[in-house]
Amino acid sequence: MAARRHNRLAGAALRIRRQRGVALAVALILLLVMTLLSVAGLRGTGMQERMASNLRDRNLAFQSAESALRAAETALVAGGGAGSPAVSAPGDLGWWEACWEGSVTGCPPAVVHPVDTAAWGIAAAPEYRLERLRAGNYGSLAADEALSSPPLYRITVRAVGGTADSVVLLQSTFRP
Repeated sequence: MAARRHNRLAGAALRIRRQRGVALAVALILLLVMTLLSVAGLRGTGMQERMASNLRDRNLAFQSAESALRAAETALVAGGGAGSPAVSAPGDLGWWEACWEGSVTGCPPAVVHPVDTAAWGIAAAPEYRLERLRAGNYGSLAADEALSSPPLYRITVRAVGGTADSVVLLQSTFRP
């Protein structure tokens, strides 16, 4: 019986020695899987930070454009837009983008809205262009009514955010 017990103990010790190598391999595989998961998590976090930064830049550009739009409306109410030229093909955003790039002619002159770019965190001051639309009866739908309507203006604003890559074009129709 003692010999049998000795054989059992010797067999258990042999099994333990064989498992030591397998345990090491399993531990290394688990460590590799955990490393890959943590690297993927870090990549996702970096992507979310870039998306949040881009959203912030776009919001800065939009707020800057809104500010320039209000400044243009104030200038029109004060009478500063009376001499703005009429444009024959208004309304096409692609045409307006070409105006800002300077690749087309006949664009109204751009007015720079003076702001503190460093305090606002924007790359450049916003600009706006005023366009007097064709005269017409904008107050009534009846064809036989002649109403004298004040002039109607289109205001187009271009603003950038924290980087020059975040651009917002904003258009509004305004009657002073």
